[in-house]
Amino acid sequence: MSIWFKEFSPEMLDTWCQNSLVDHLYIRFLEIGEDYLKAQMPVNAQTVQPARRLHGGATAALIETICSVAANMTLNPKTHLALGLDLHVSHLRGILENKGPVEAICRPVRIGKSVQVWETLCTDPKENVTAKGQLTLFVQKIGN
Repeated sequence: MSIWFKEFSPEMLDTWCQNSLVDHLYIRFLEIGEDYLKAQMPVNAQTVQPARRLHGGATAALIETICSVAANMTLNPKTHLALGLDLHVSHLRGILENKGPVEAICRPVRIGKSVQVWETLCTDPKENVTAKGQLTLFVQKIGN
């Protein structure tokens, strides 16, 4: 049974994220499962550090993006909004420029009425784990 508020497609999510940091980093959504979301980001001039390896901040942005989008996919957008509170990222393995993309898959740890927690694993093209992250989000009621 799906955890999502409604049916989504990767293309819908890409469109939703246009003209934002997500678009600037070329993060693209790949797959939506019953209880997970998958995305990828290139390892290129926009996402590497001066040593030409994937920048930890870009990885953190990928993790926060995928978790935030997934959390909001579980909510009615007319009544609720999930906003990031706390992000933890462990950088476990580097990826050299043009040796990507990095792929991320997130799953919920807890989907509560006021707090959500999501975990993400990032992998390189050889499926080595490059980073692990967790995002805690506050669920805010919007409107009247």
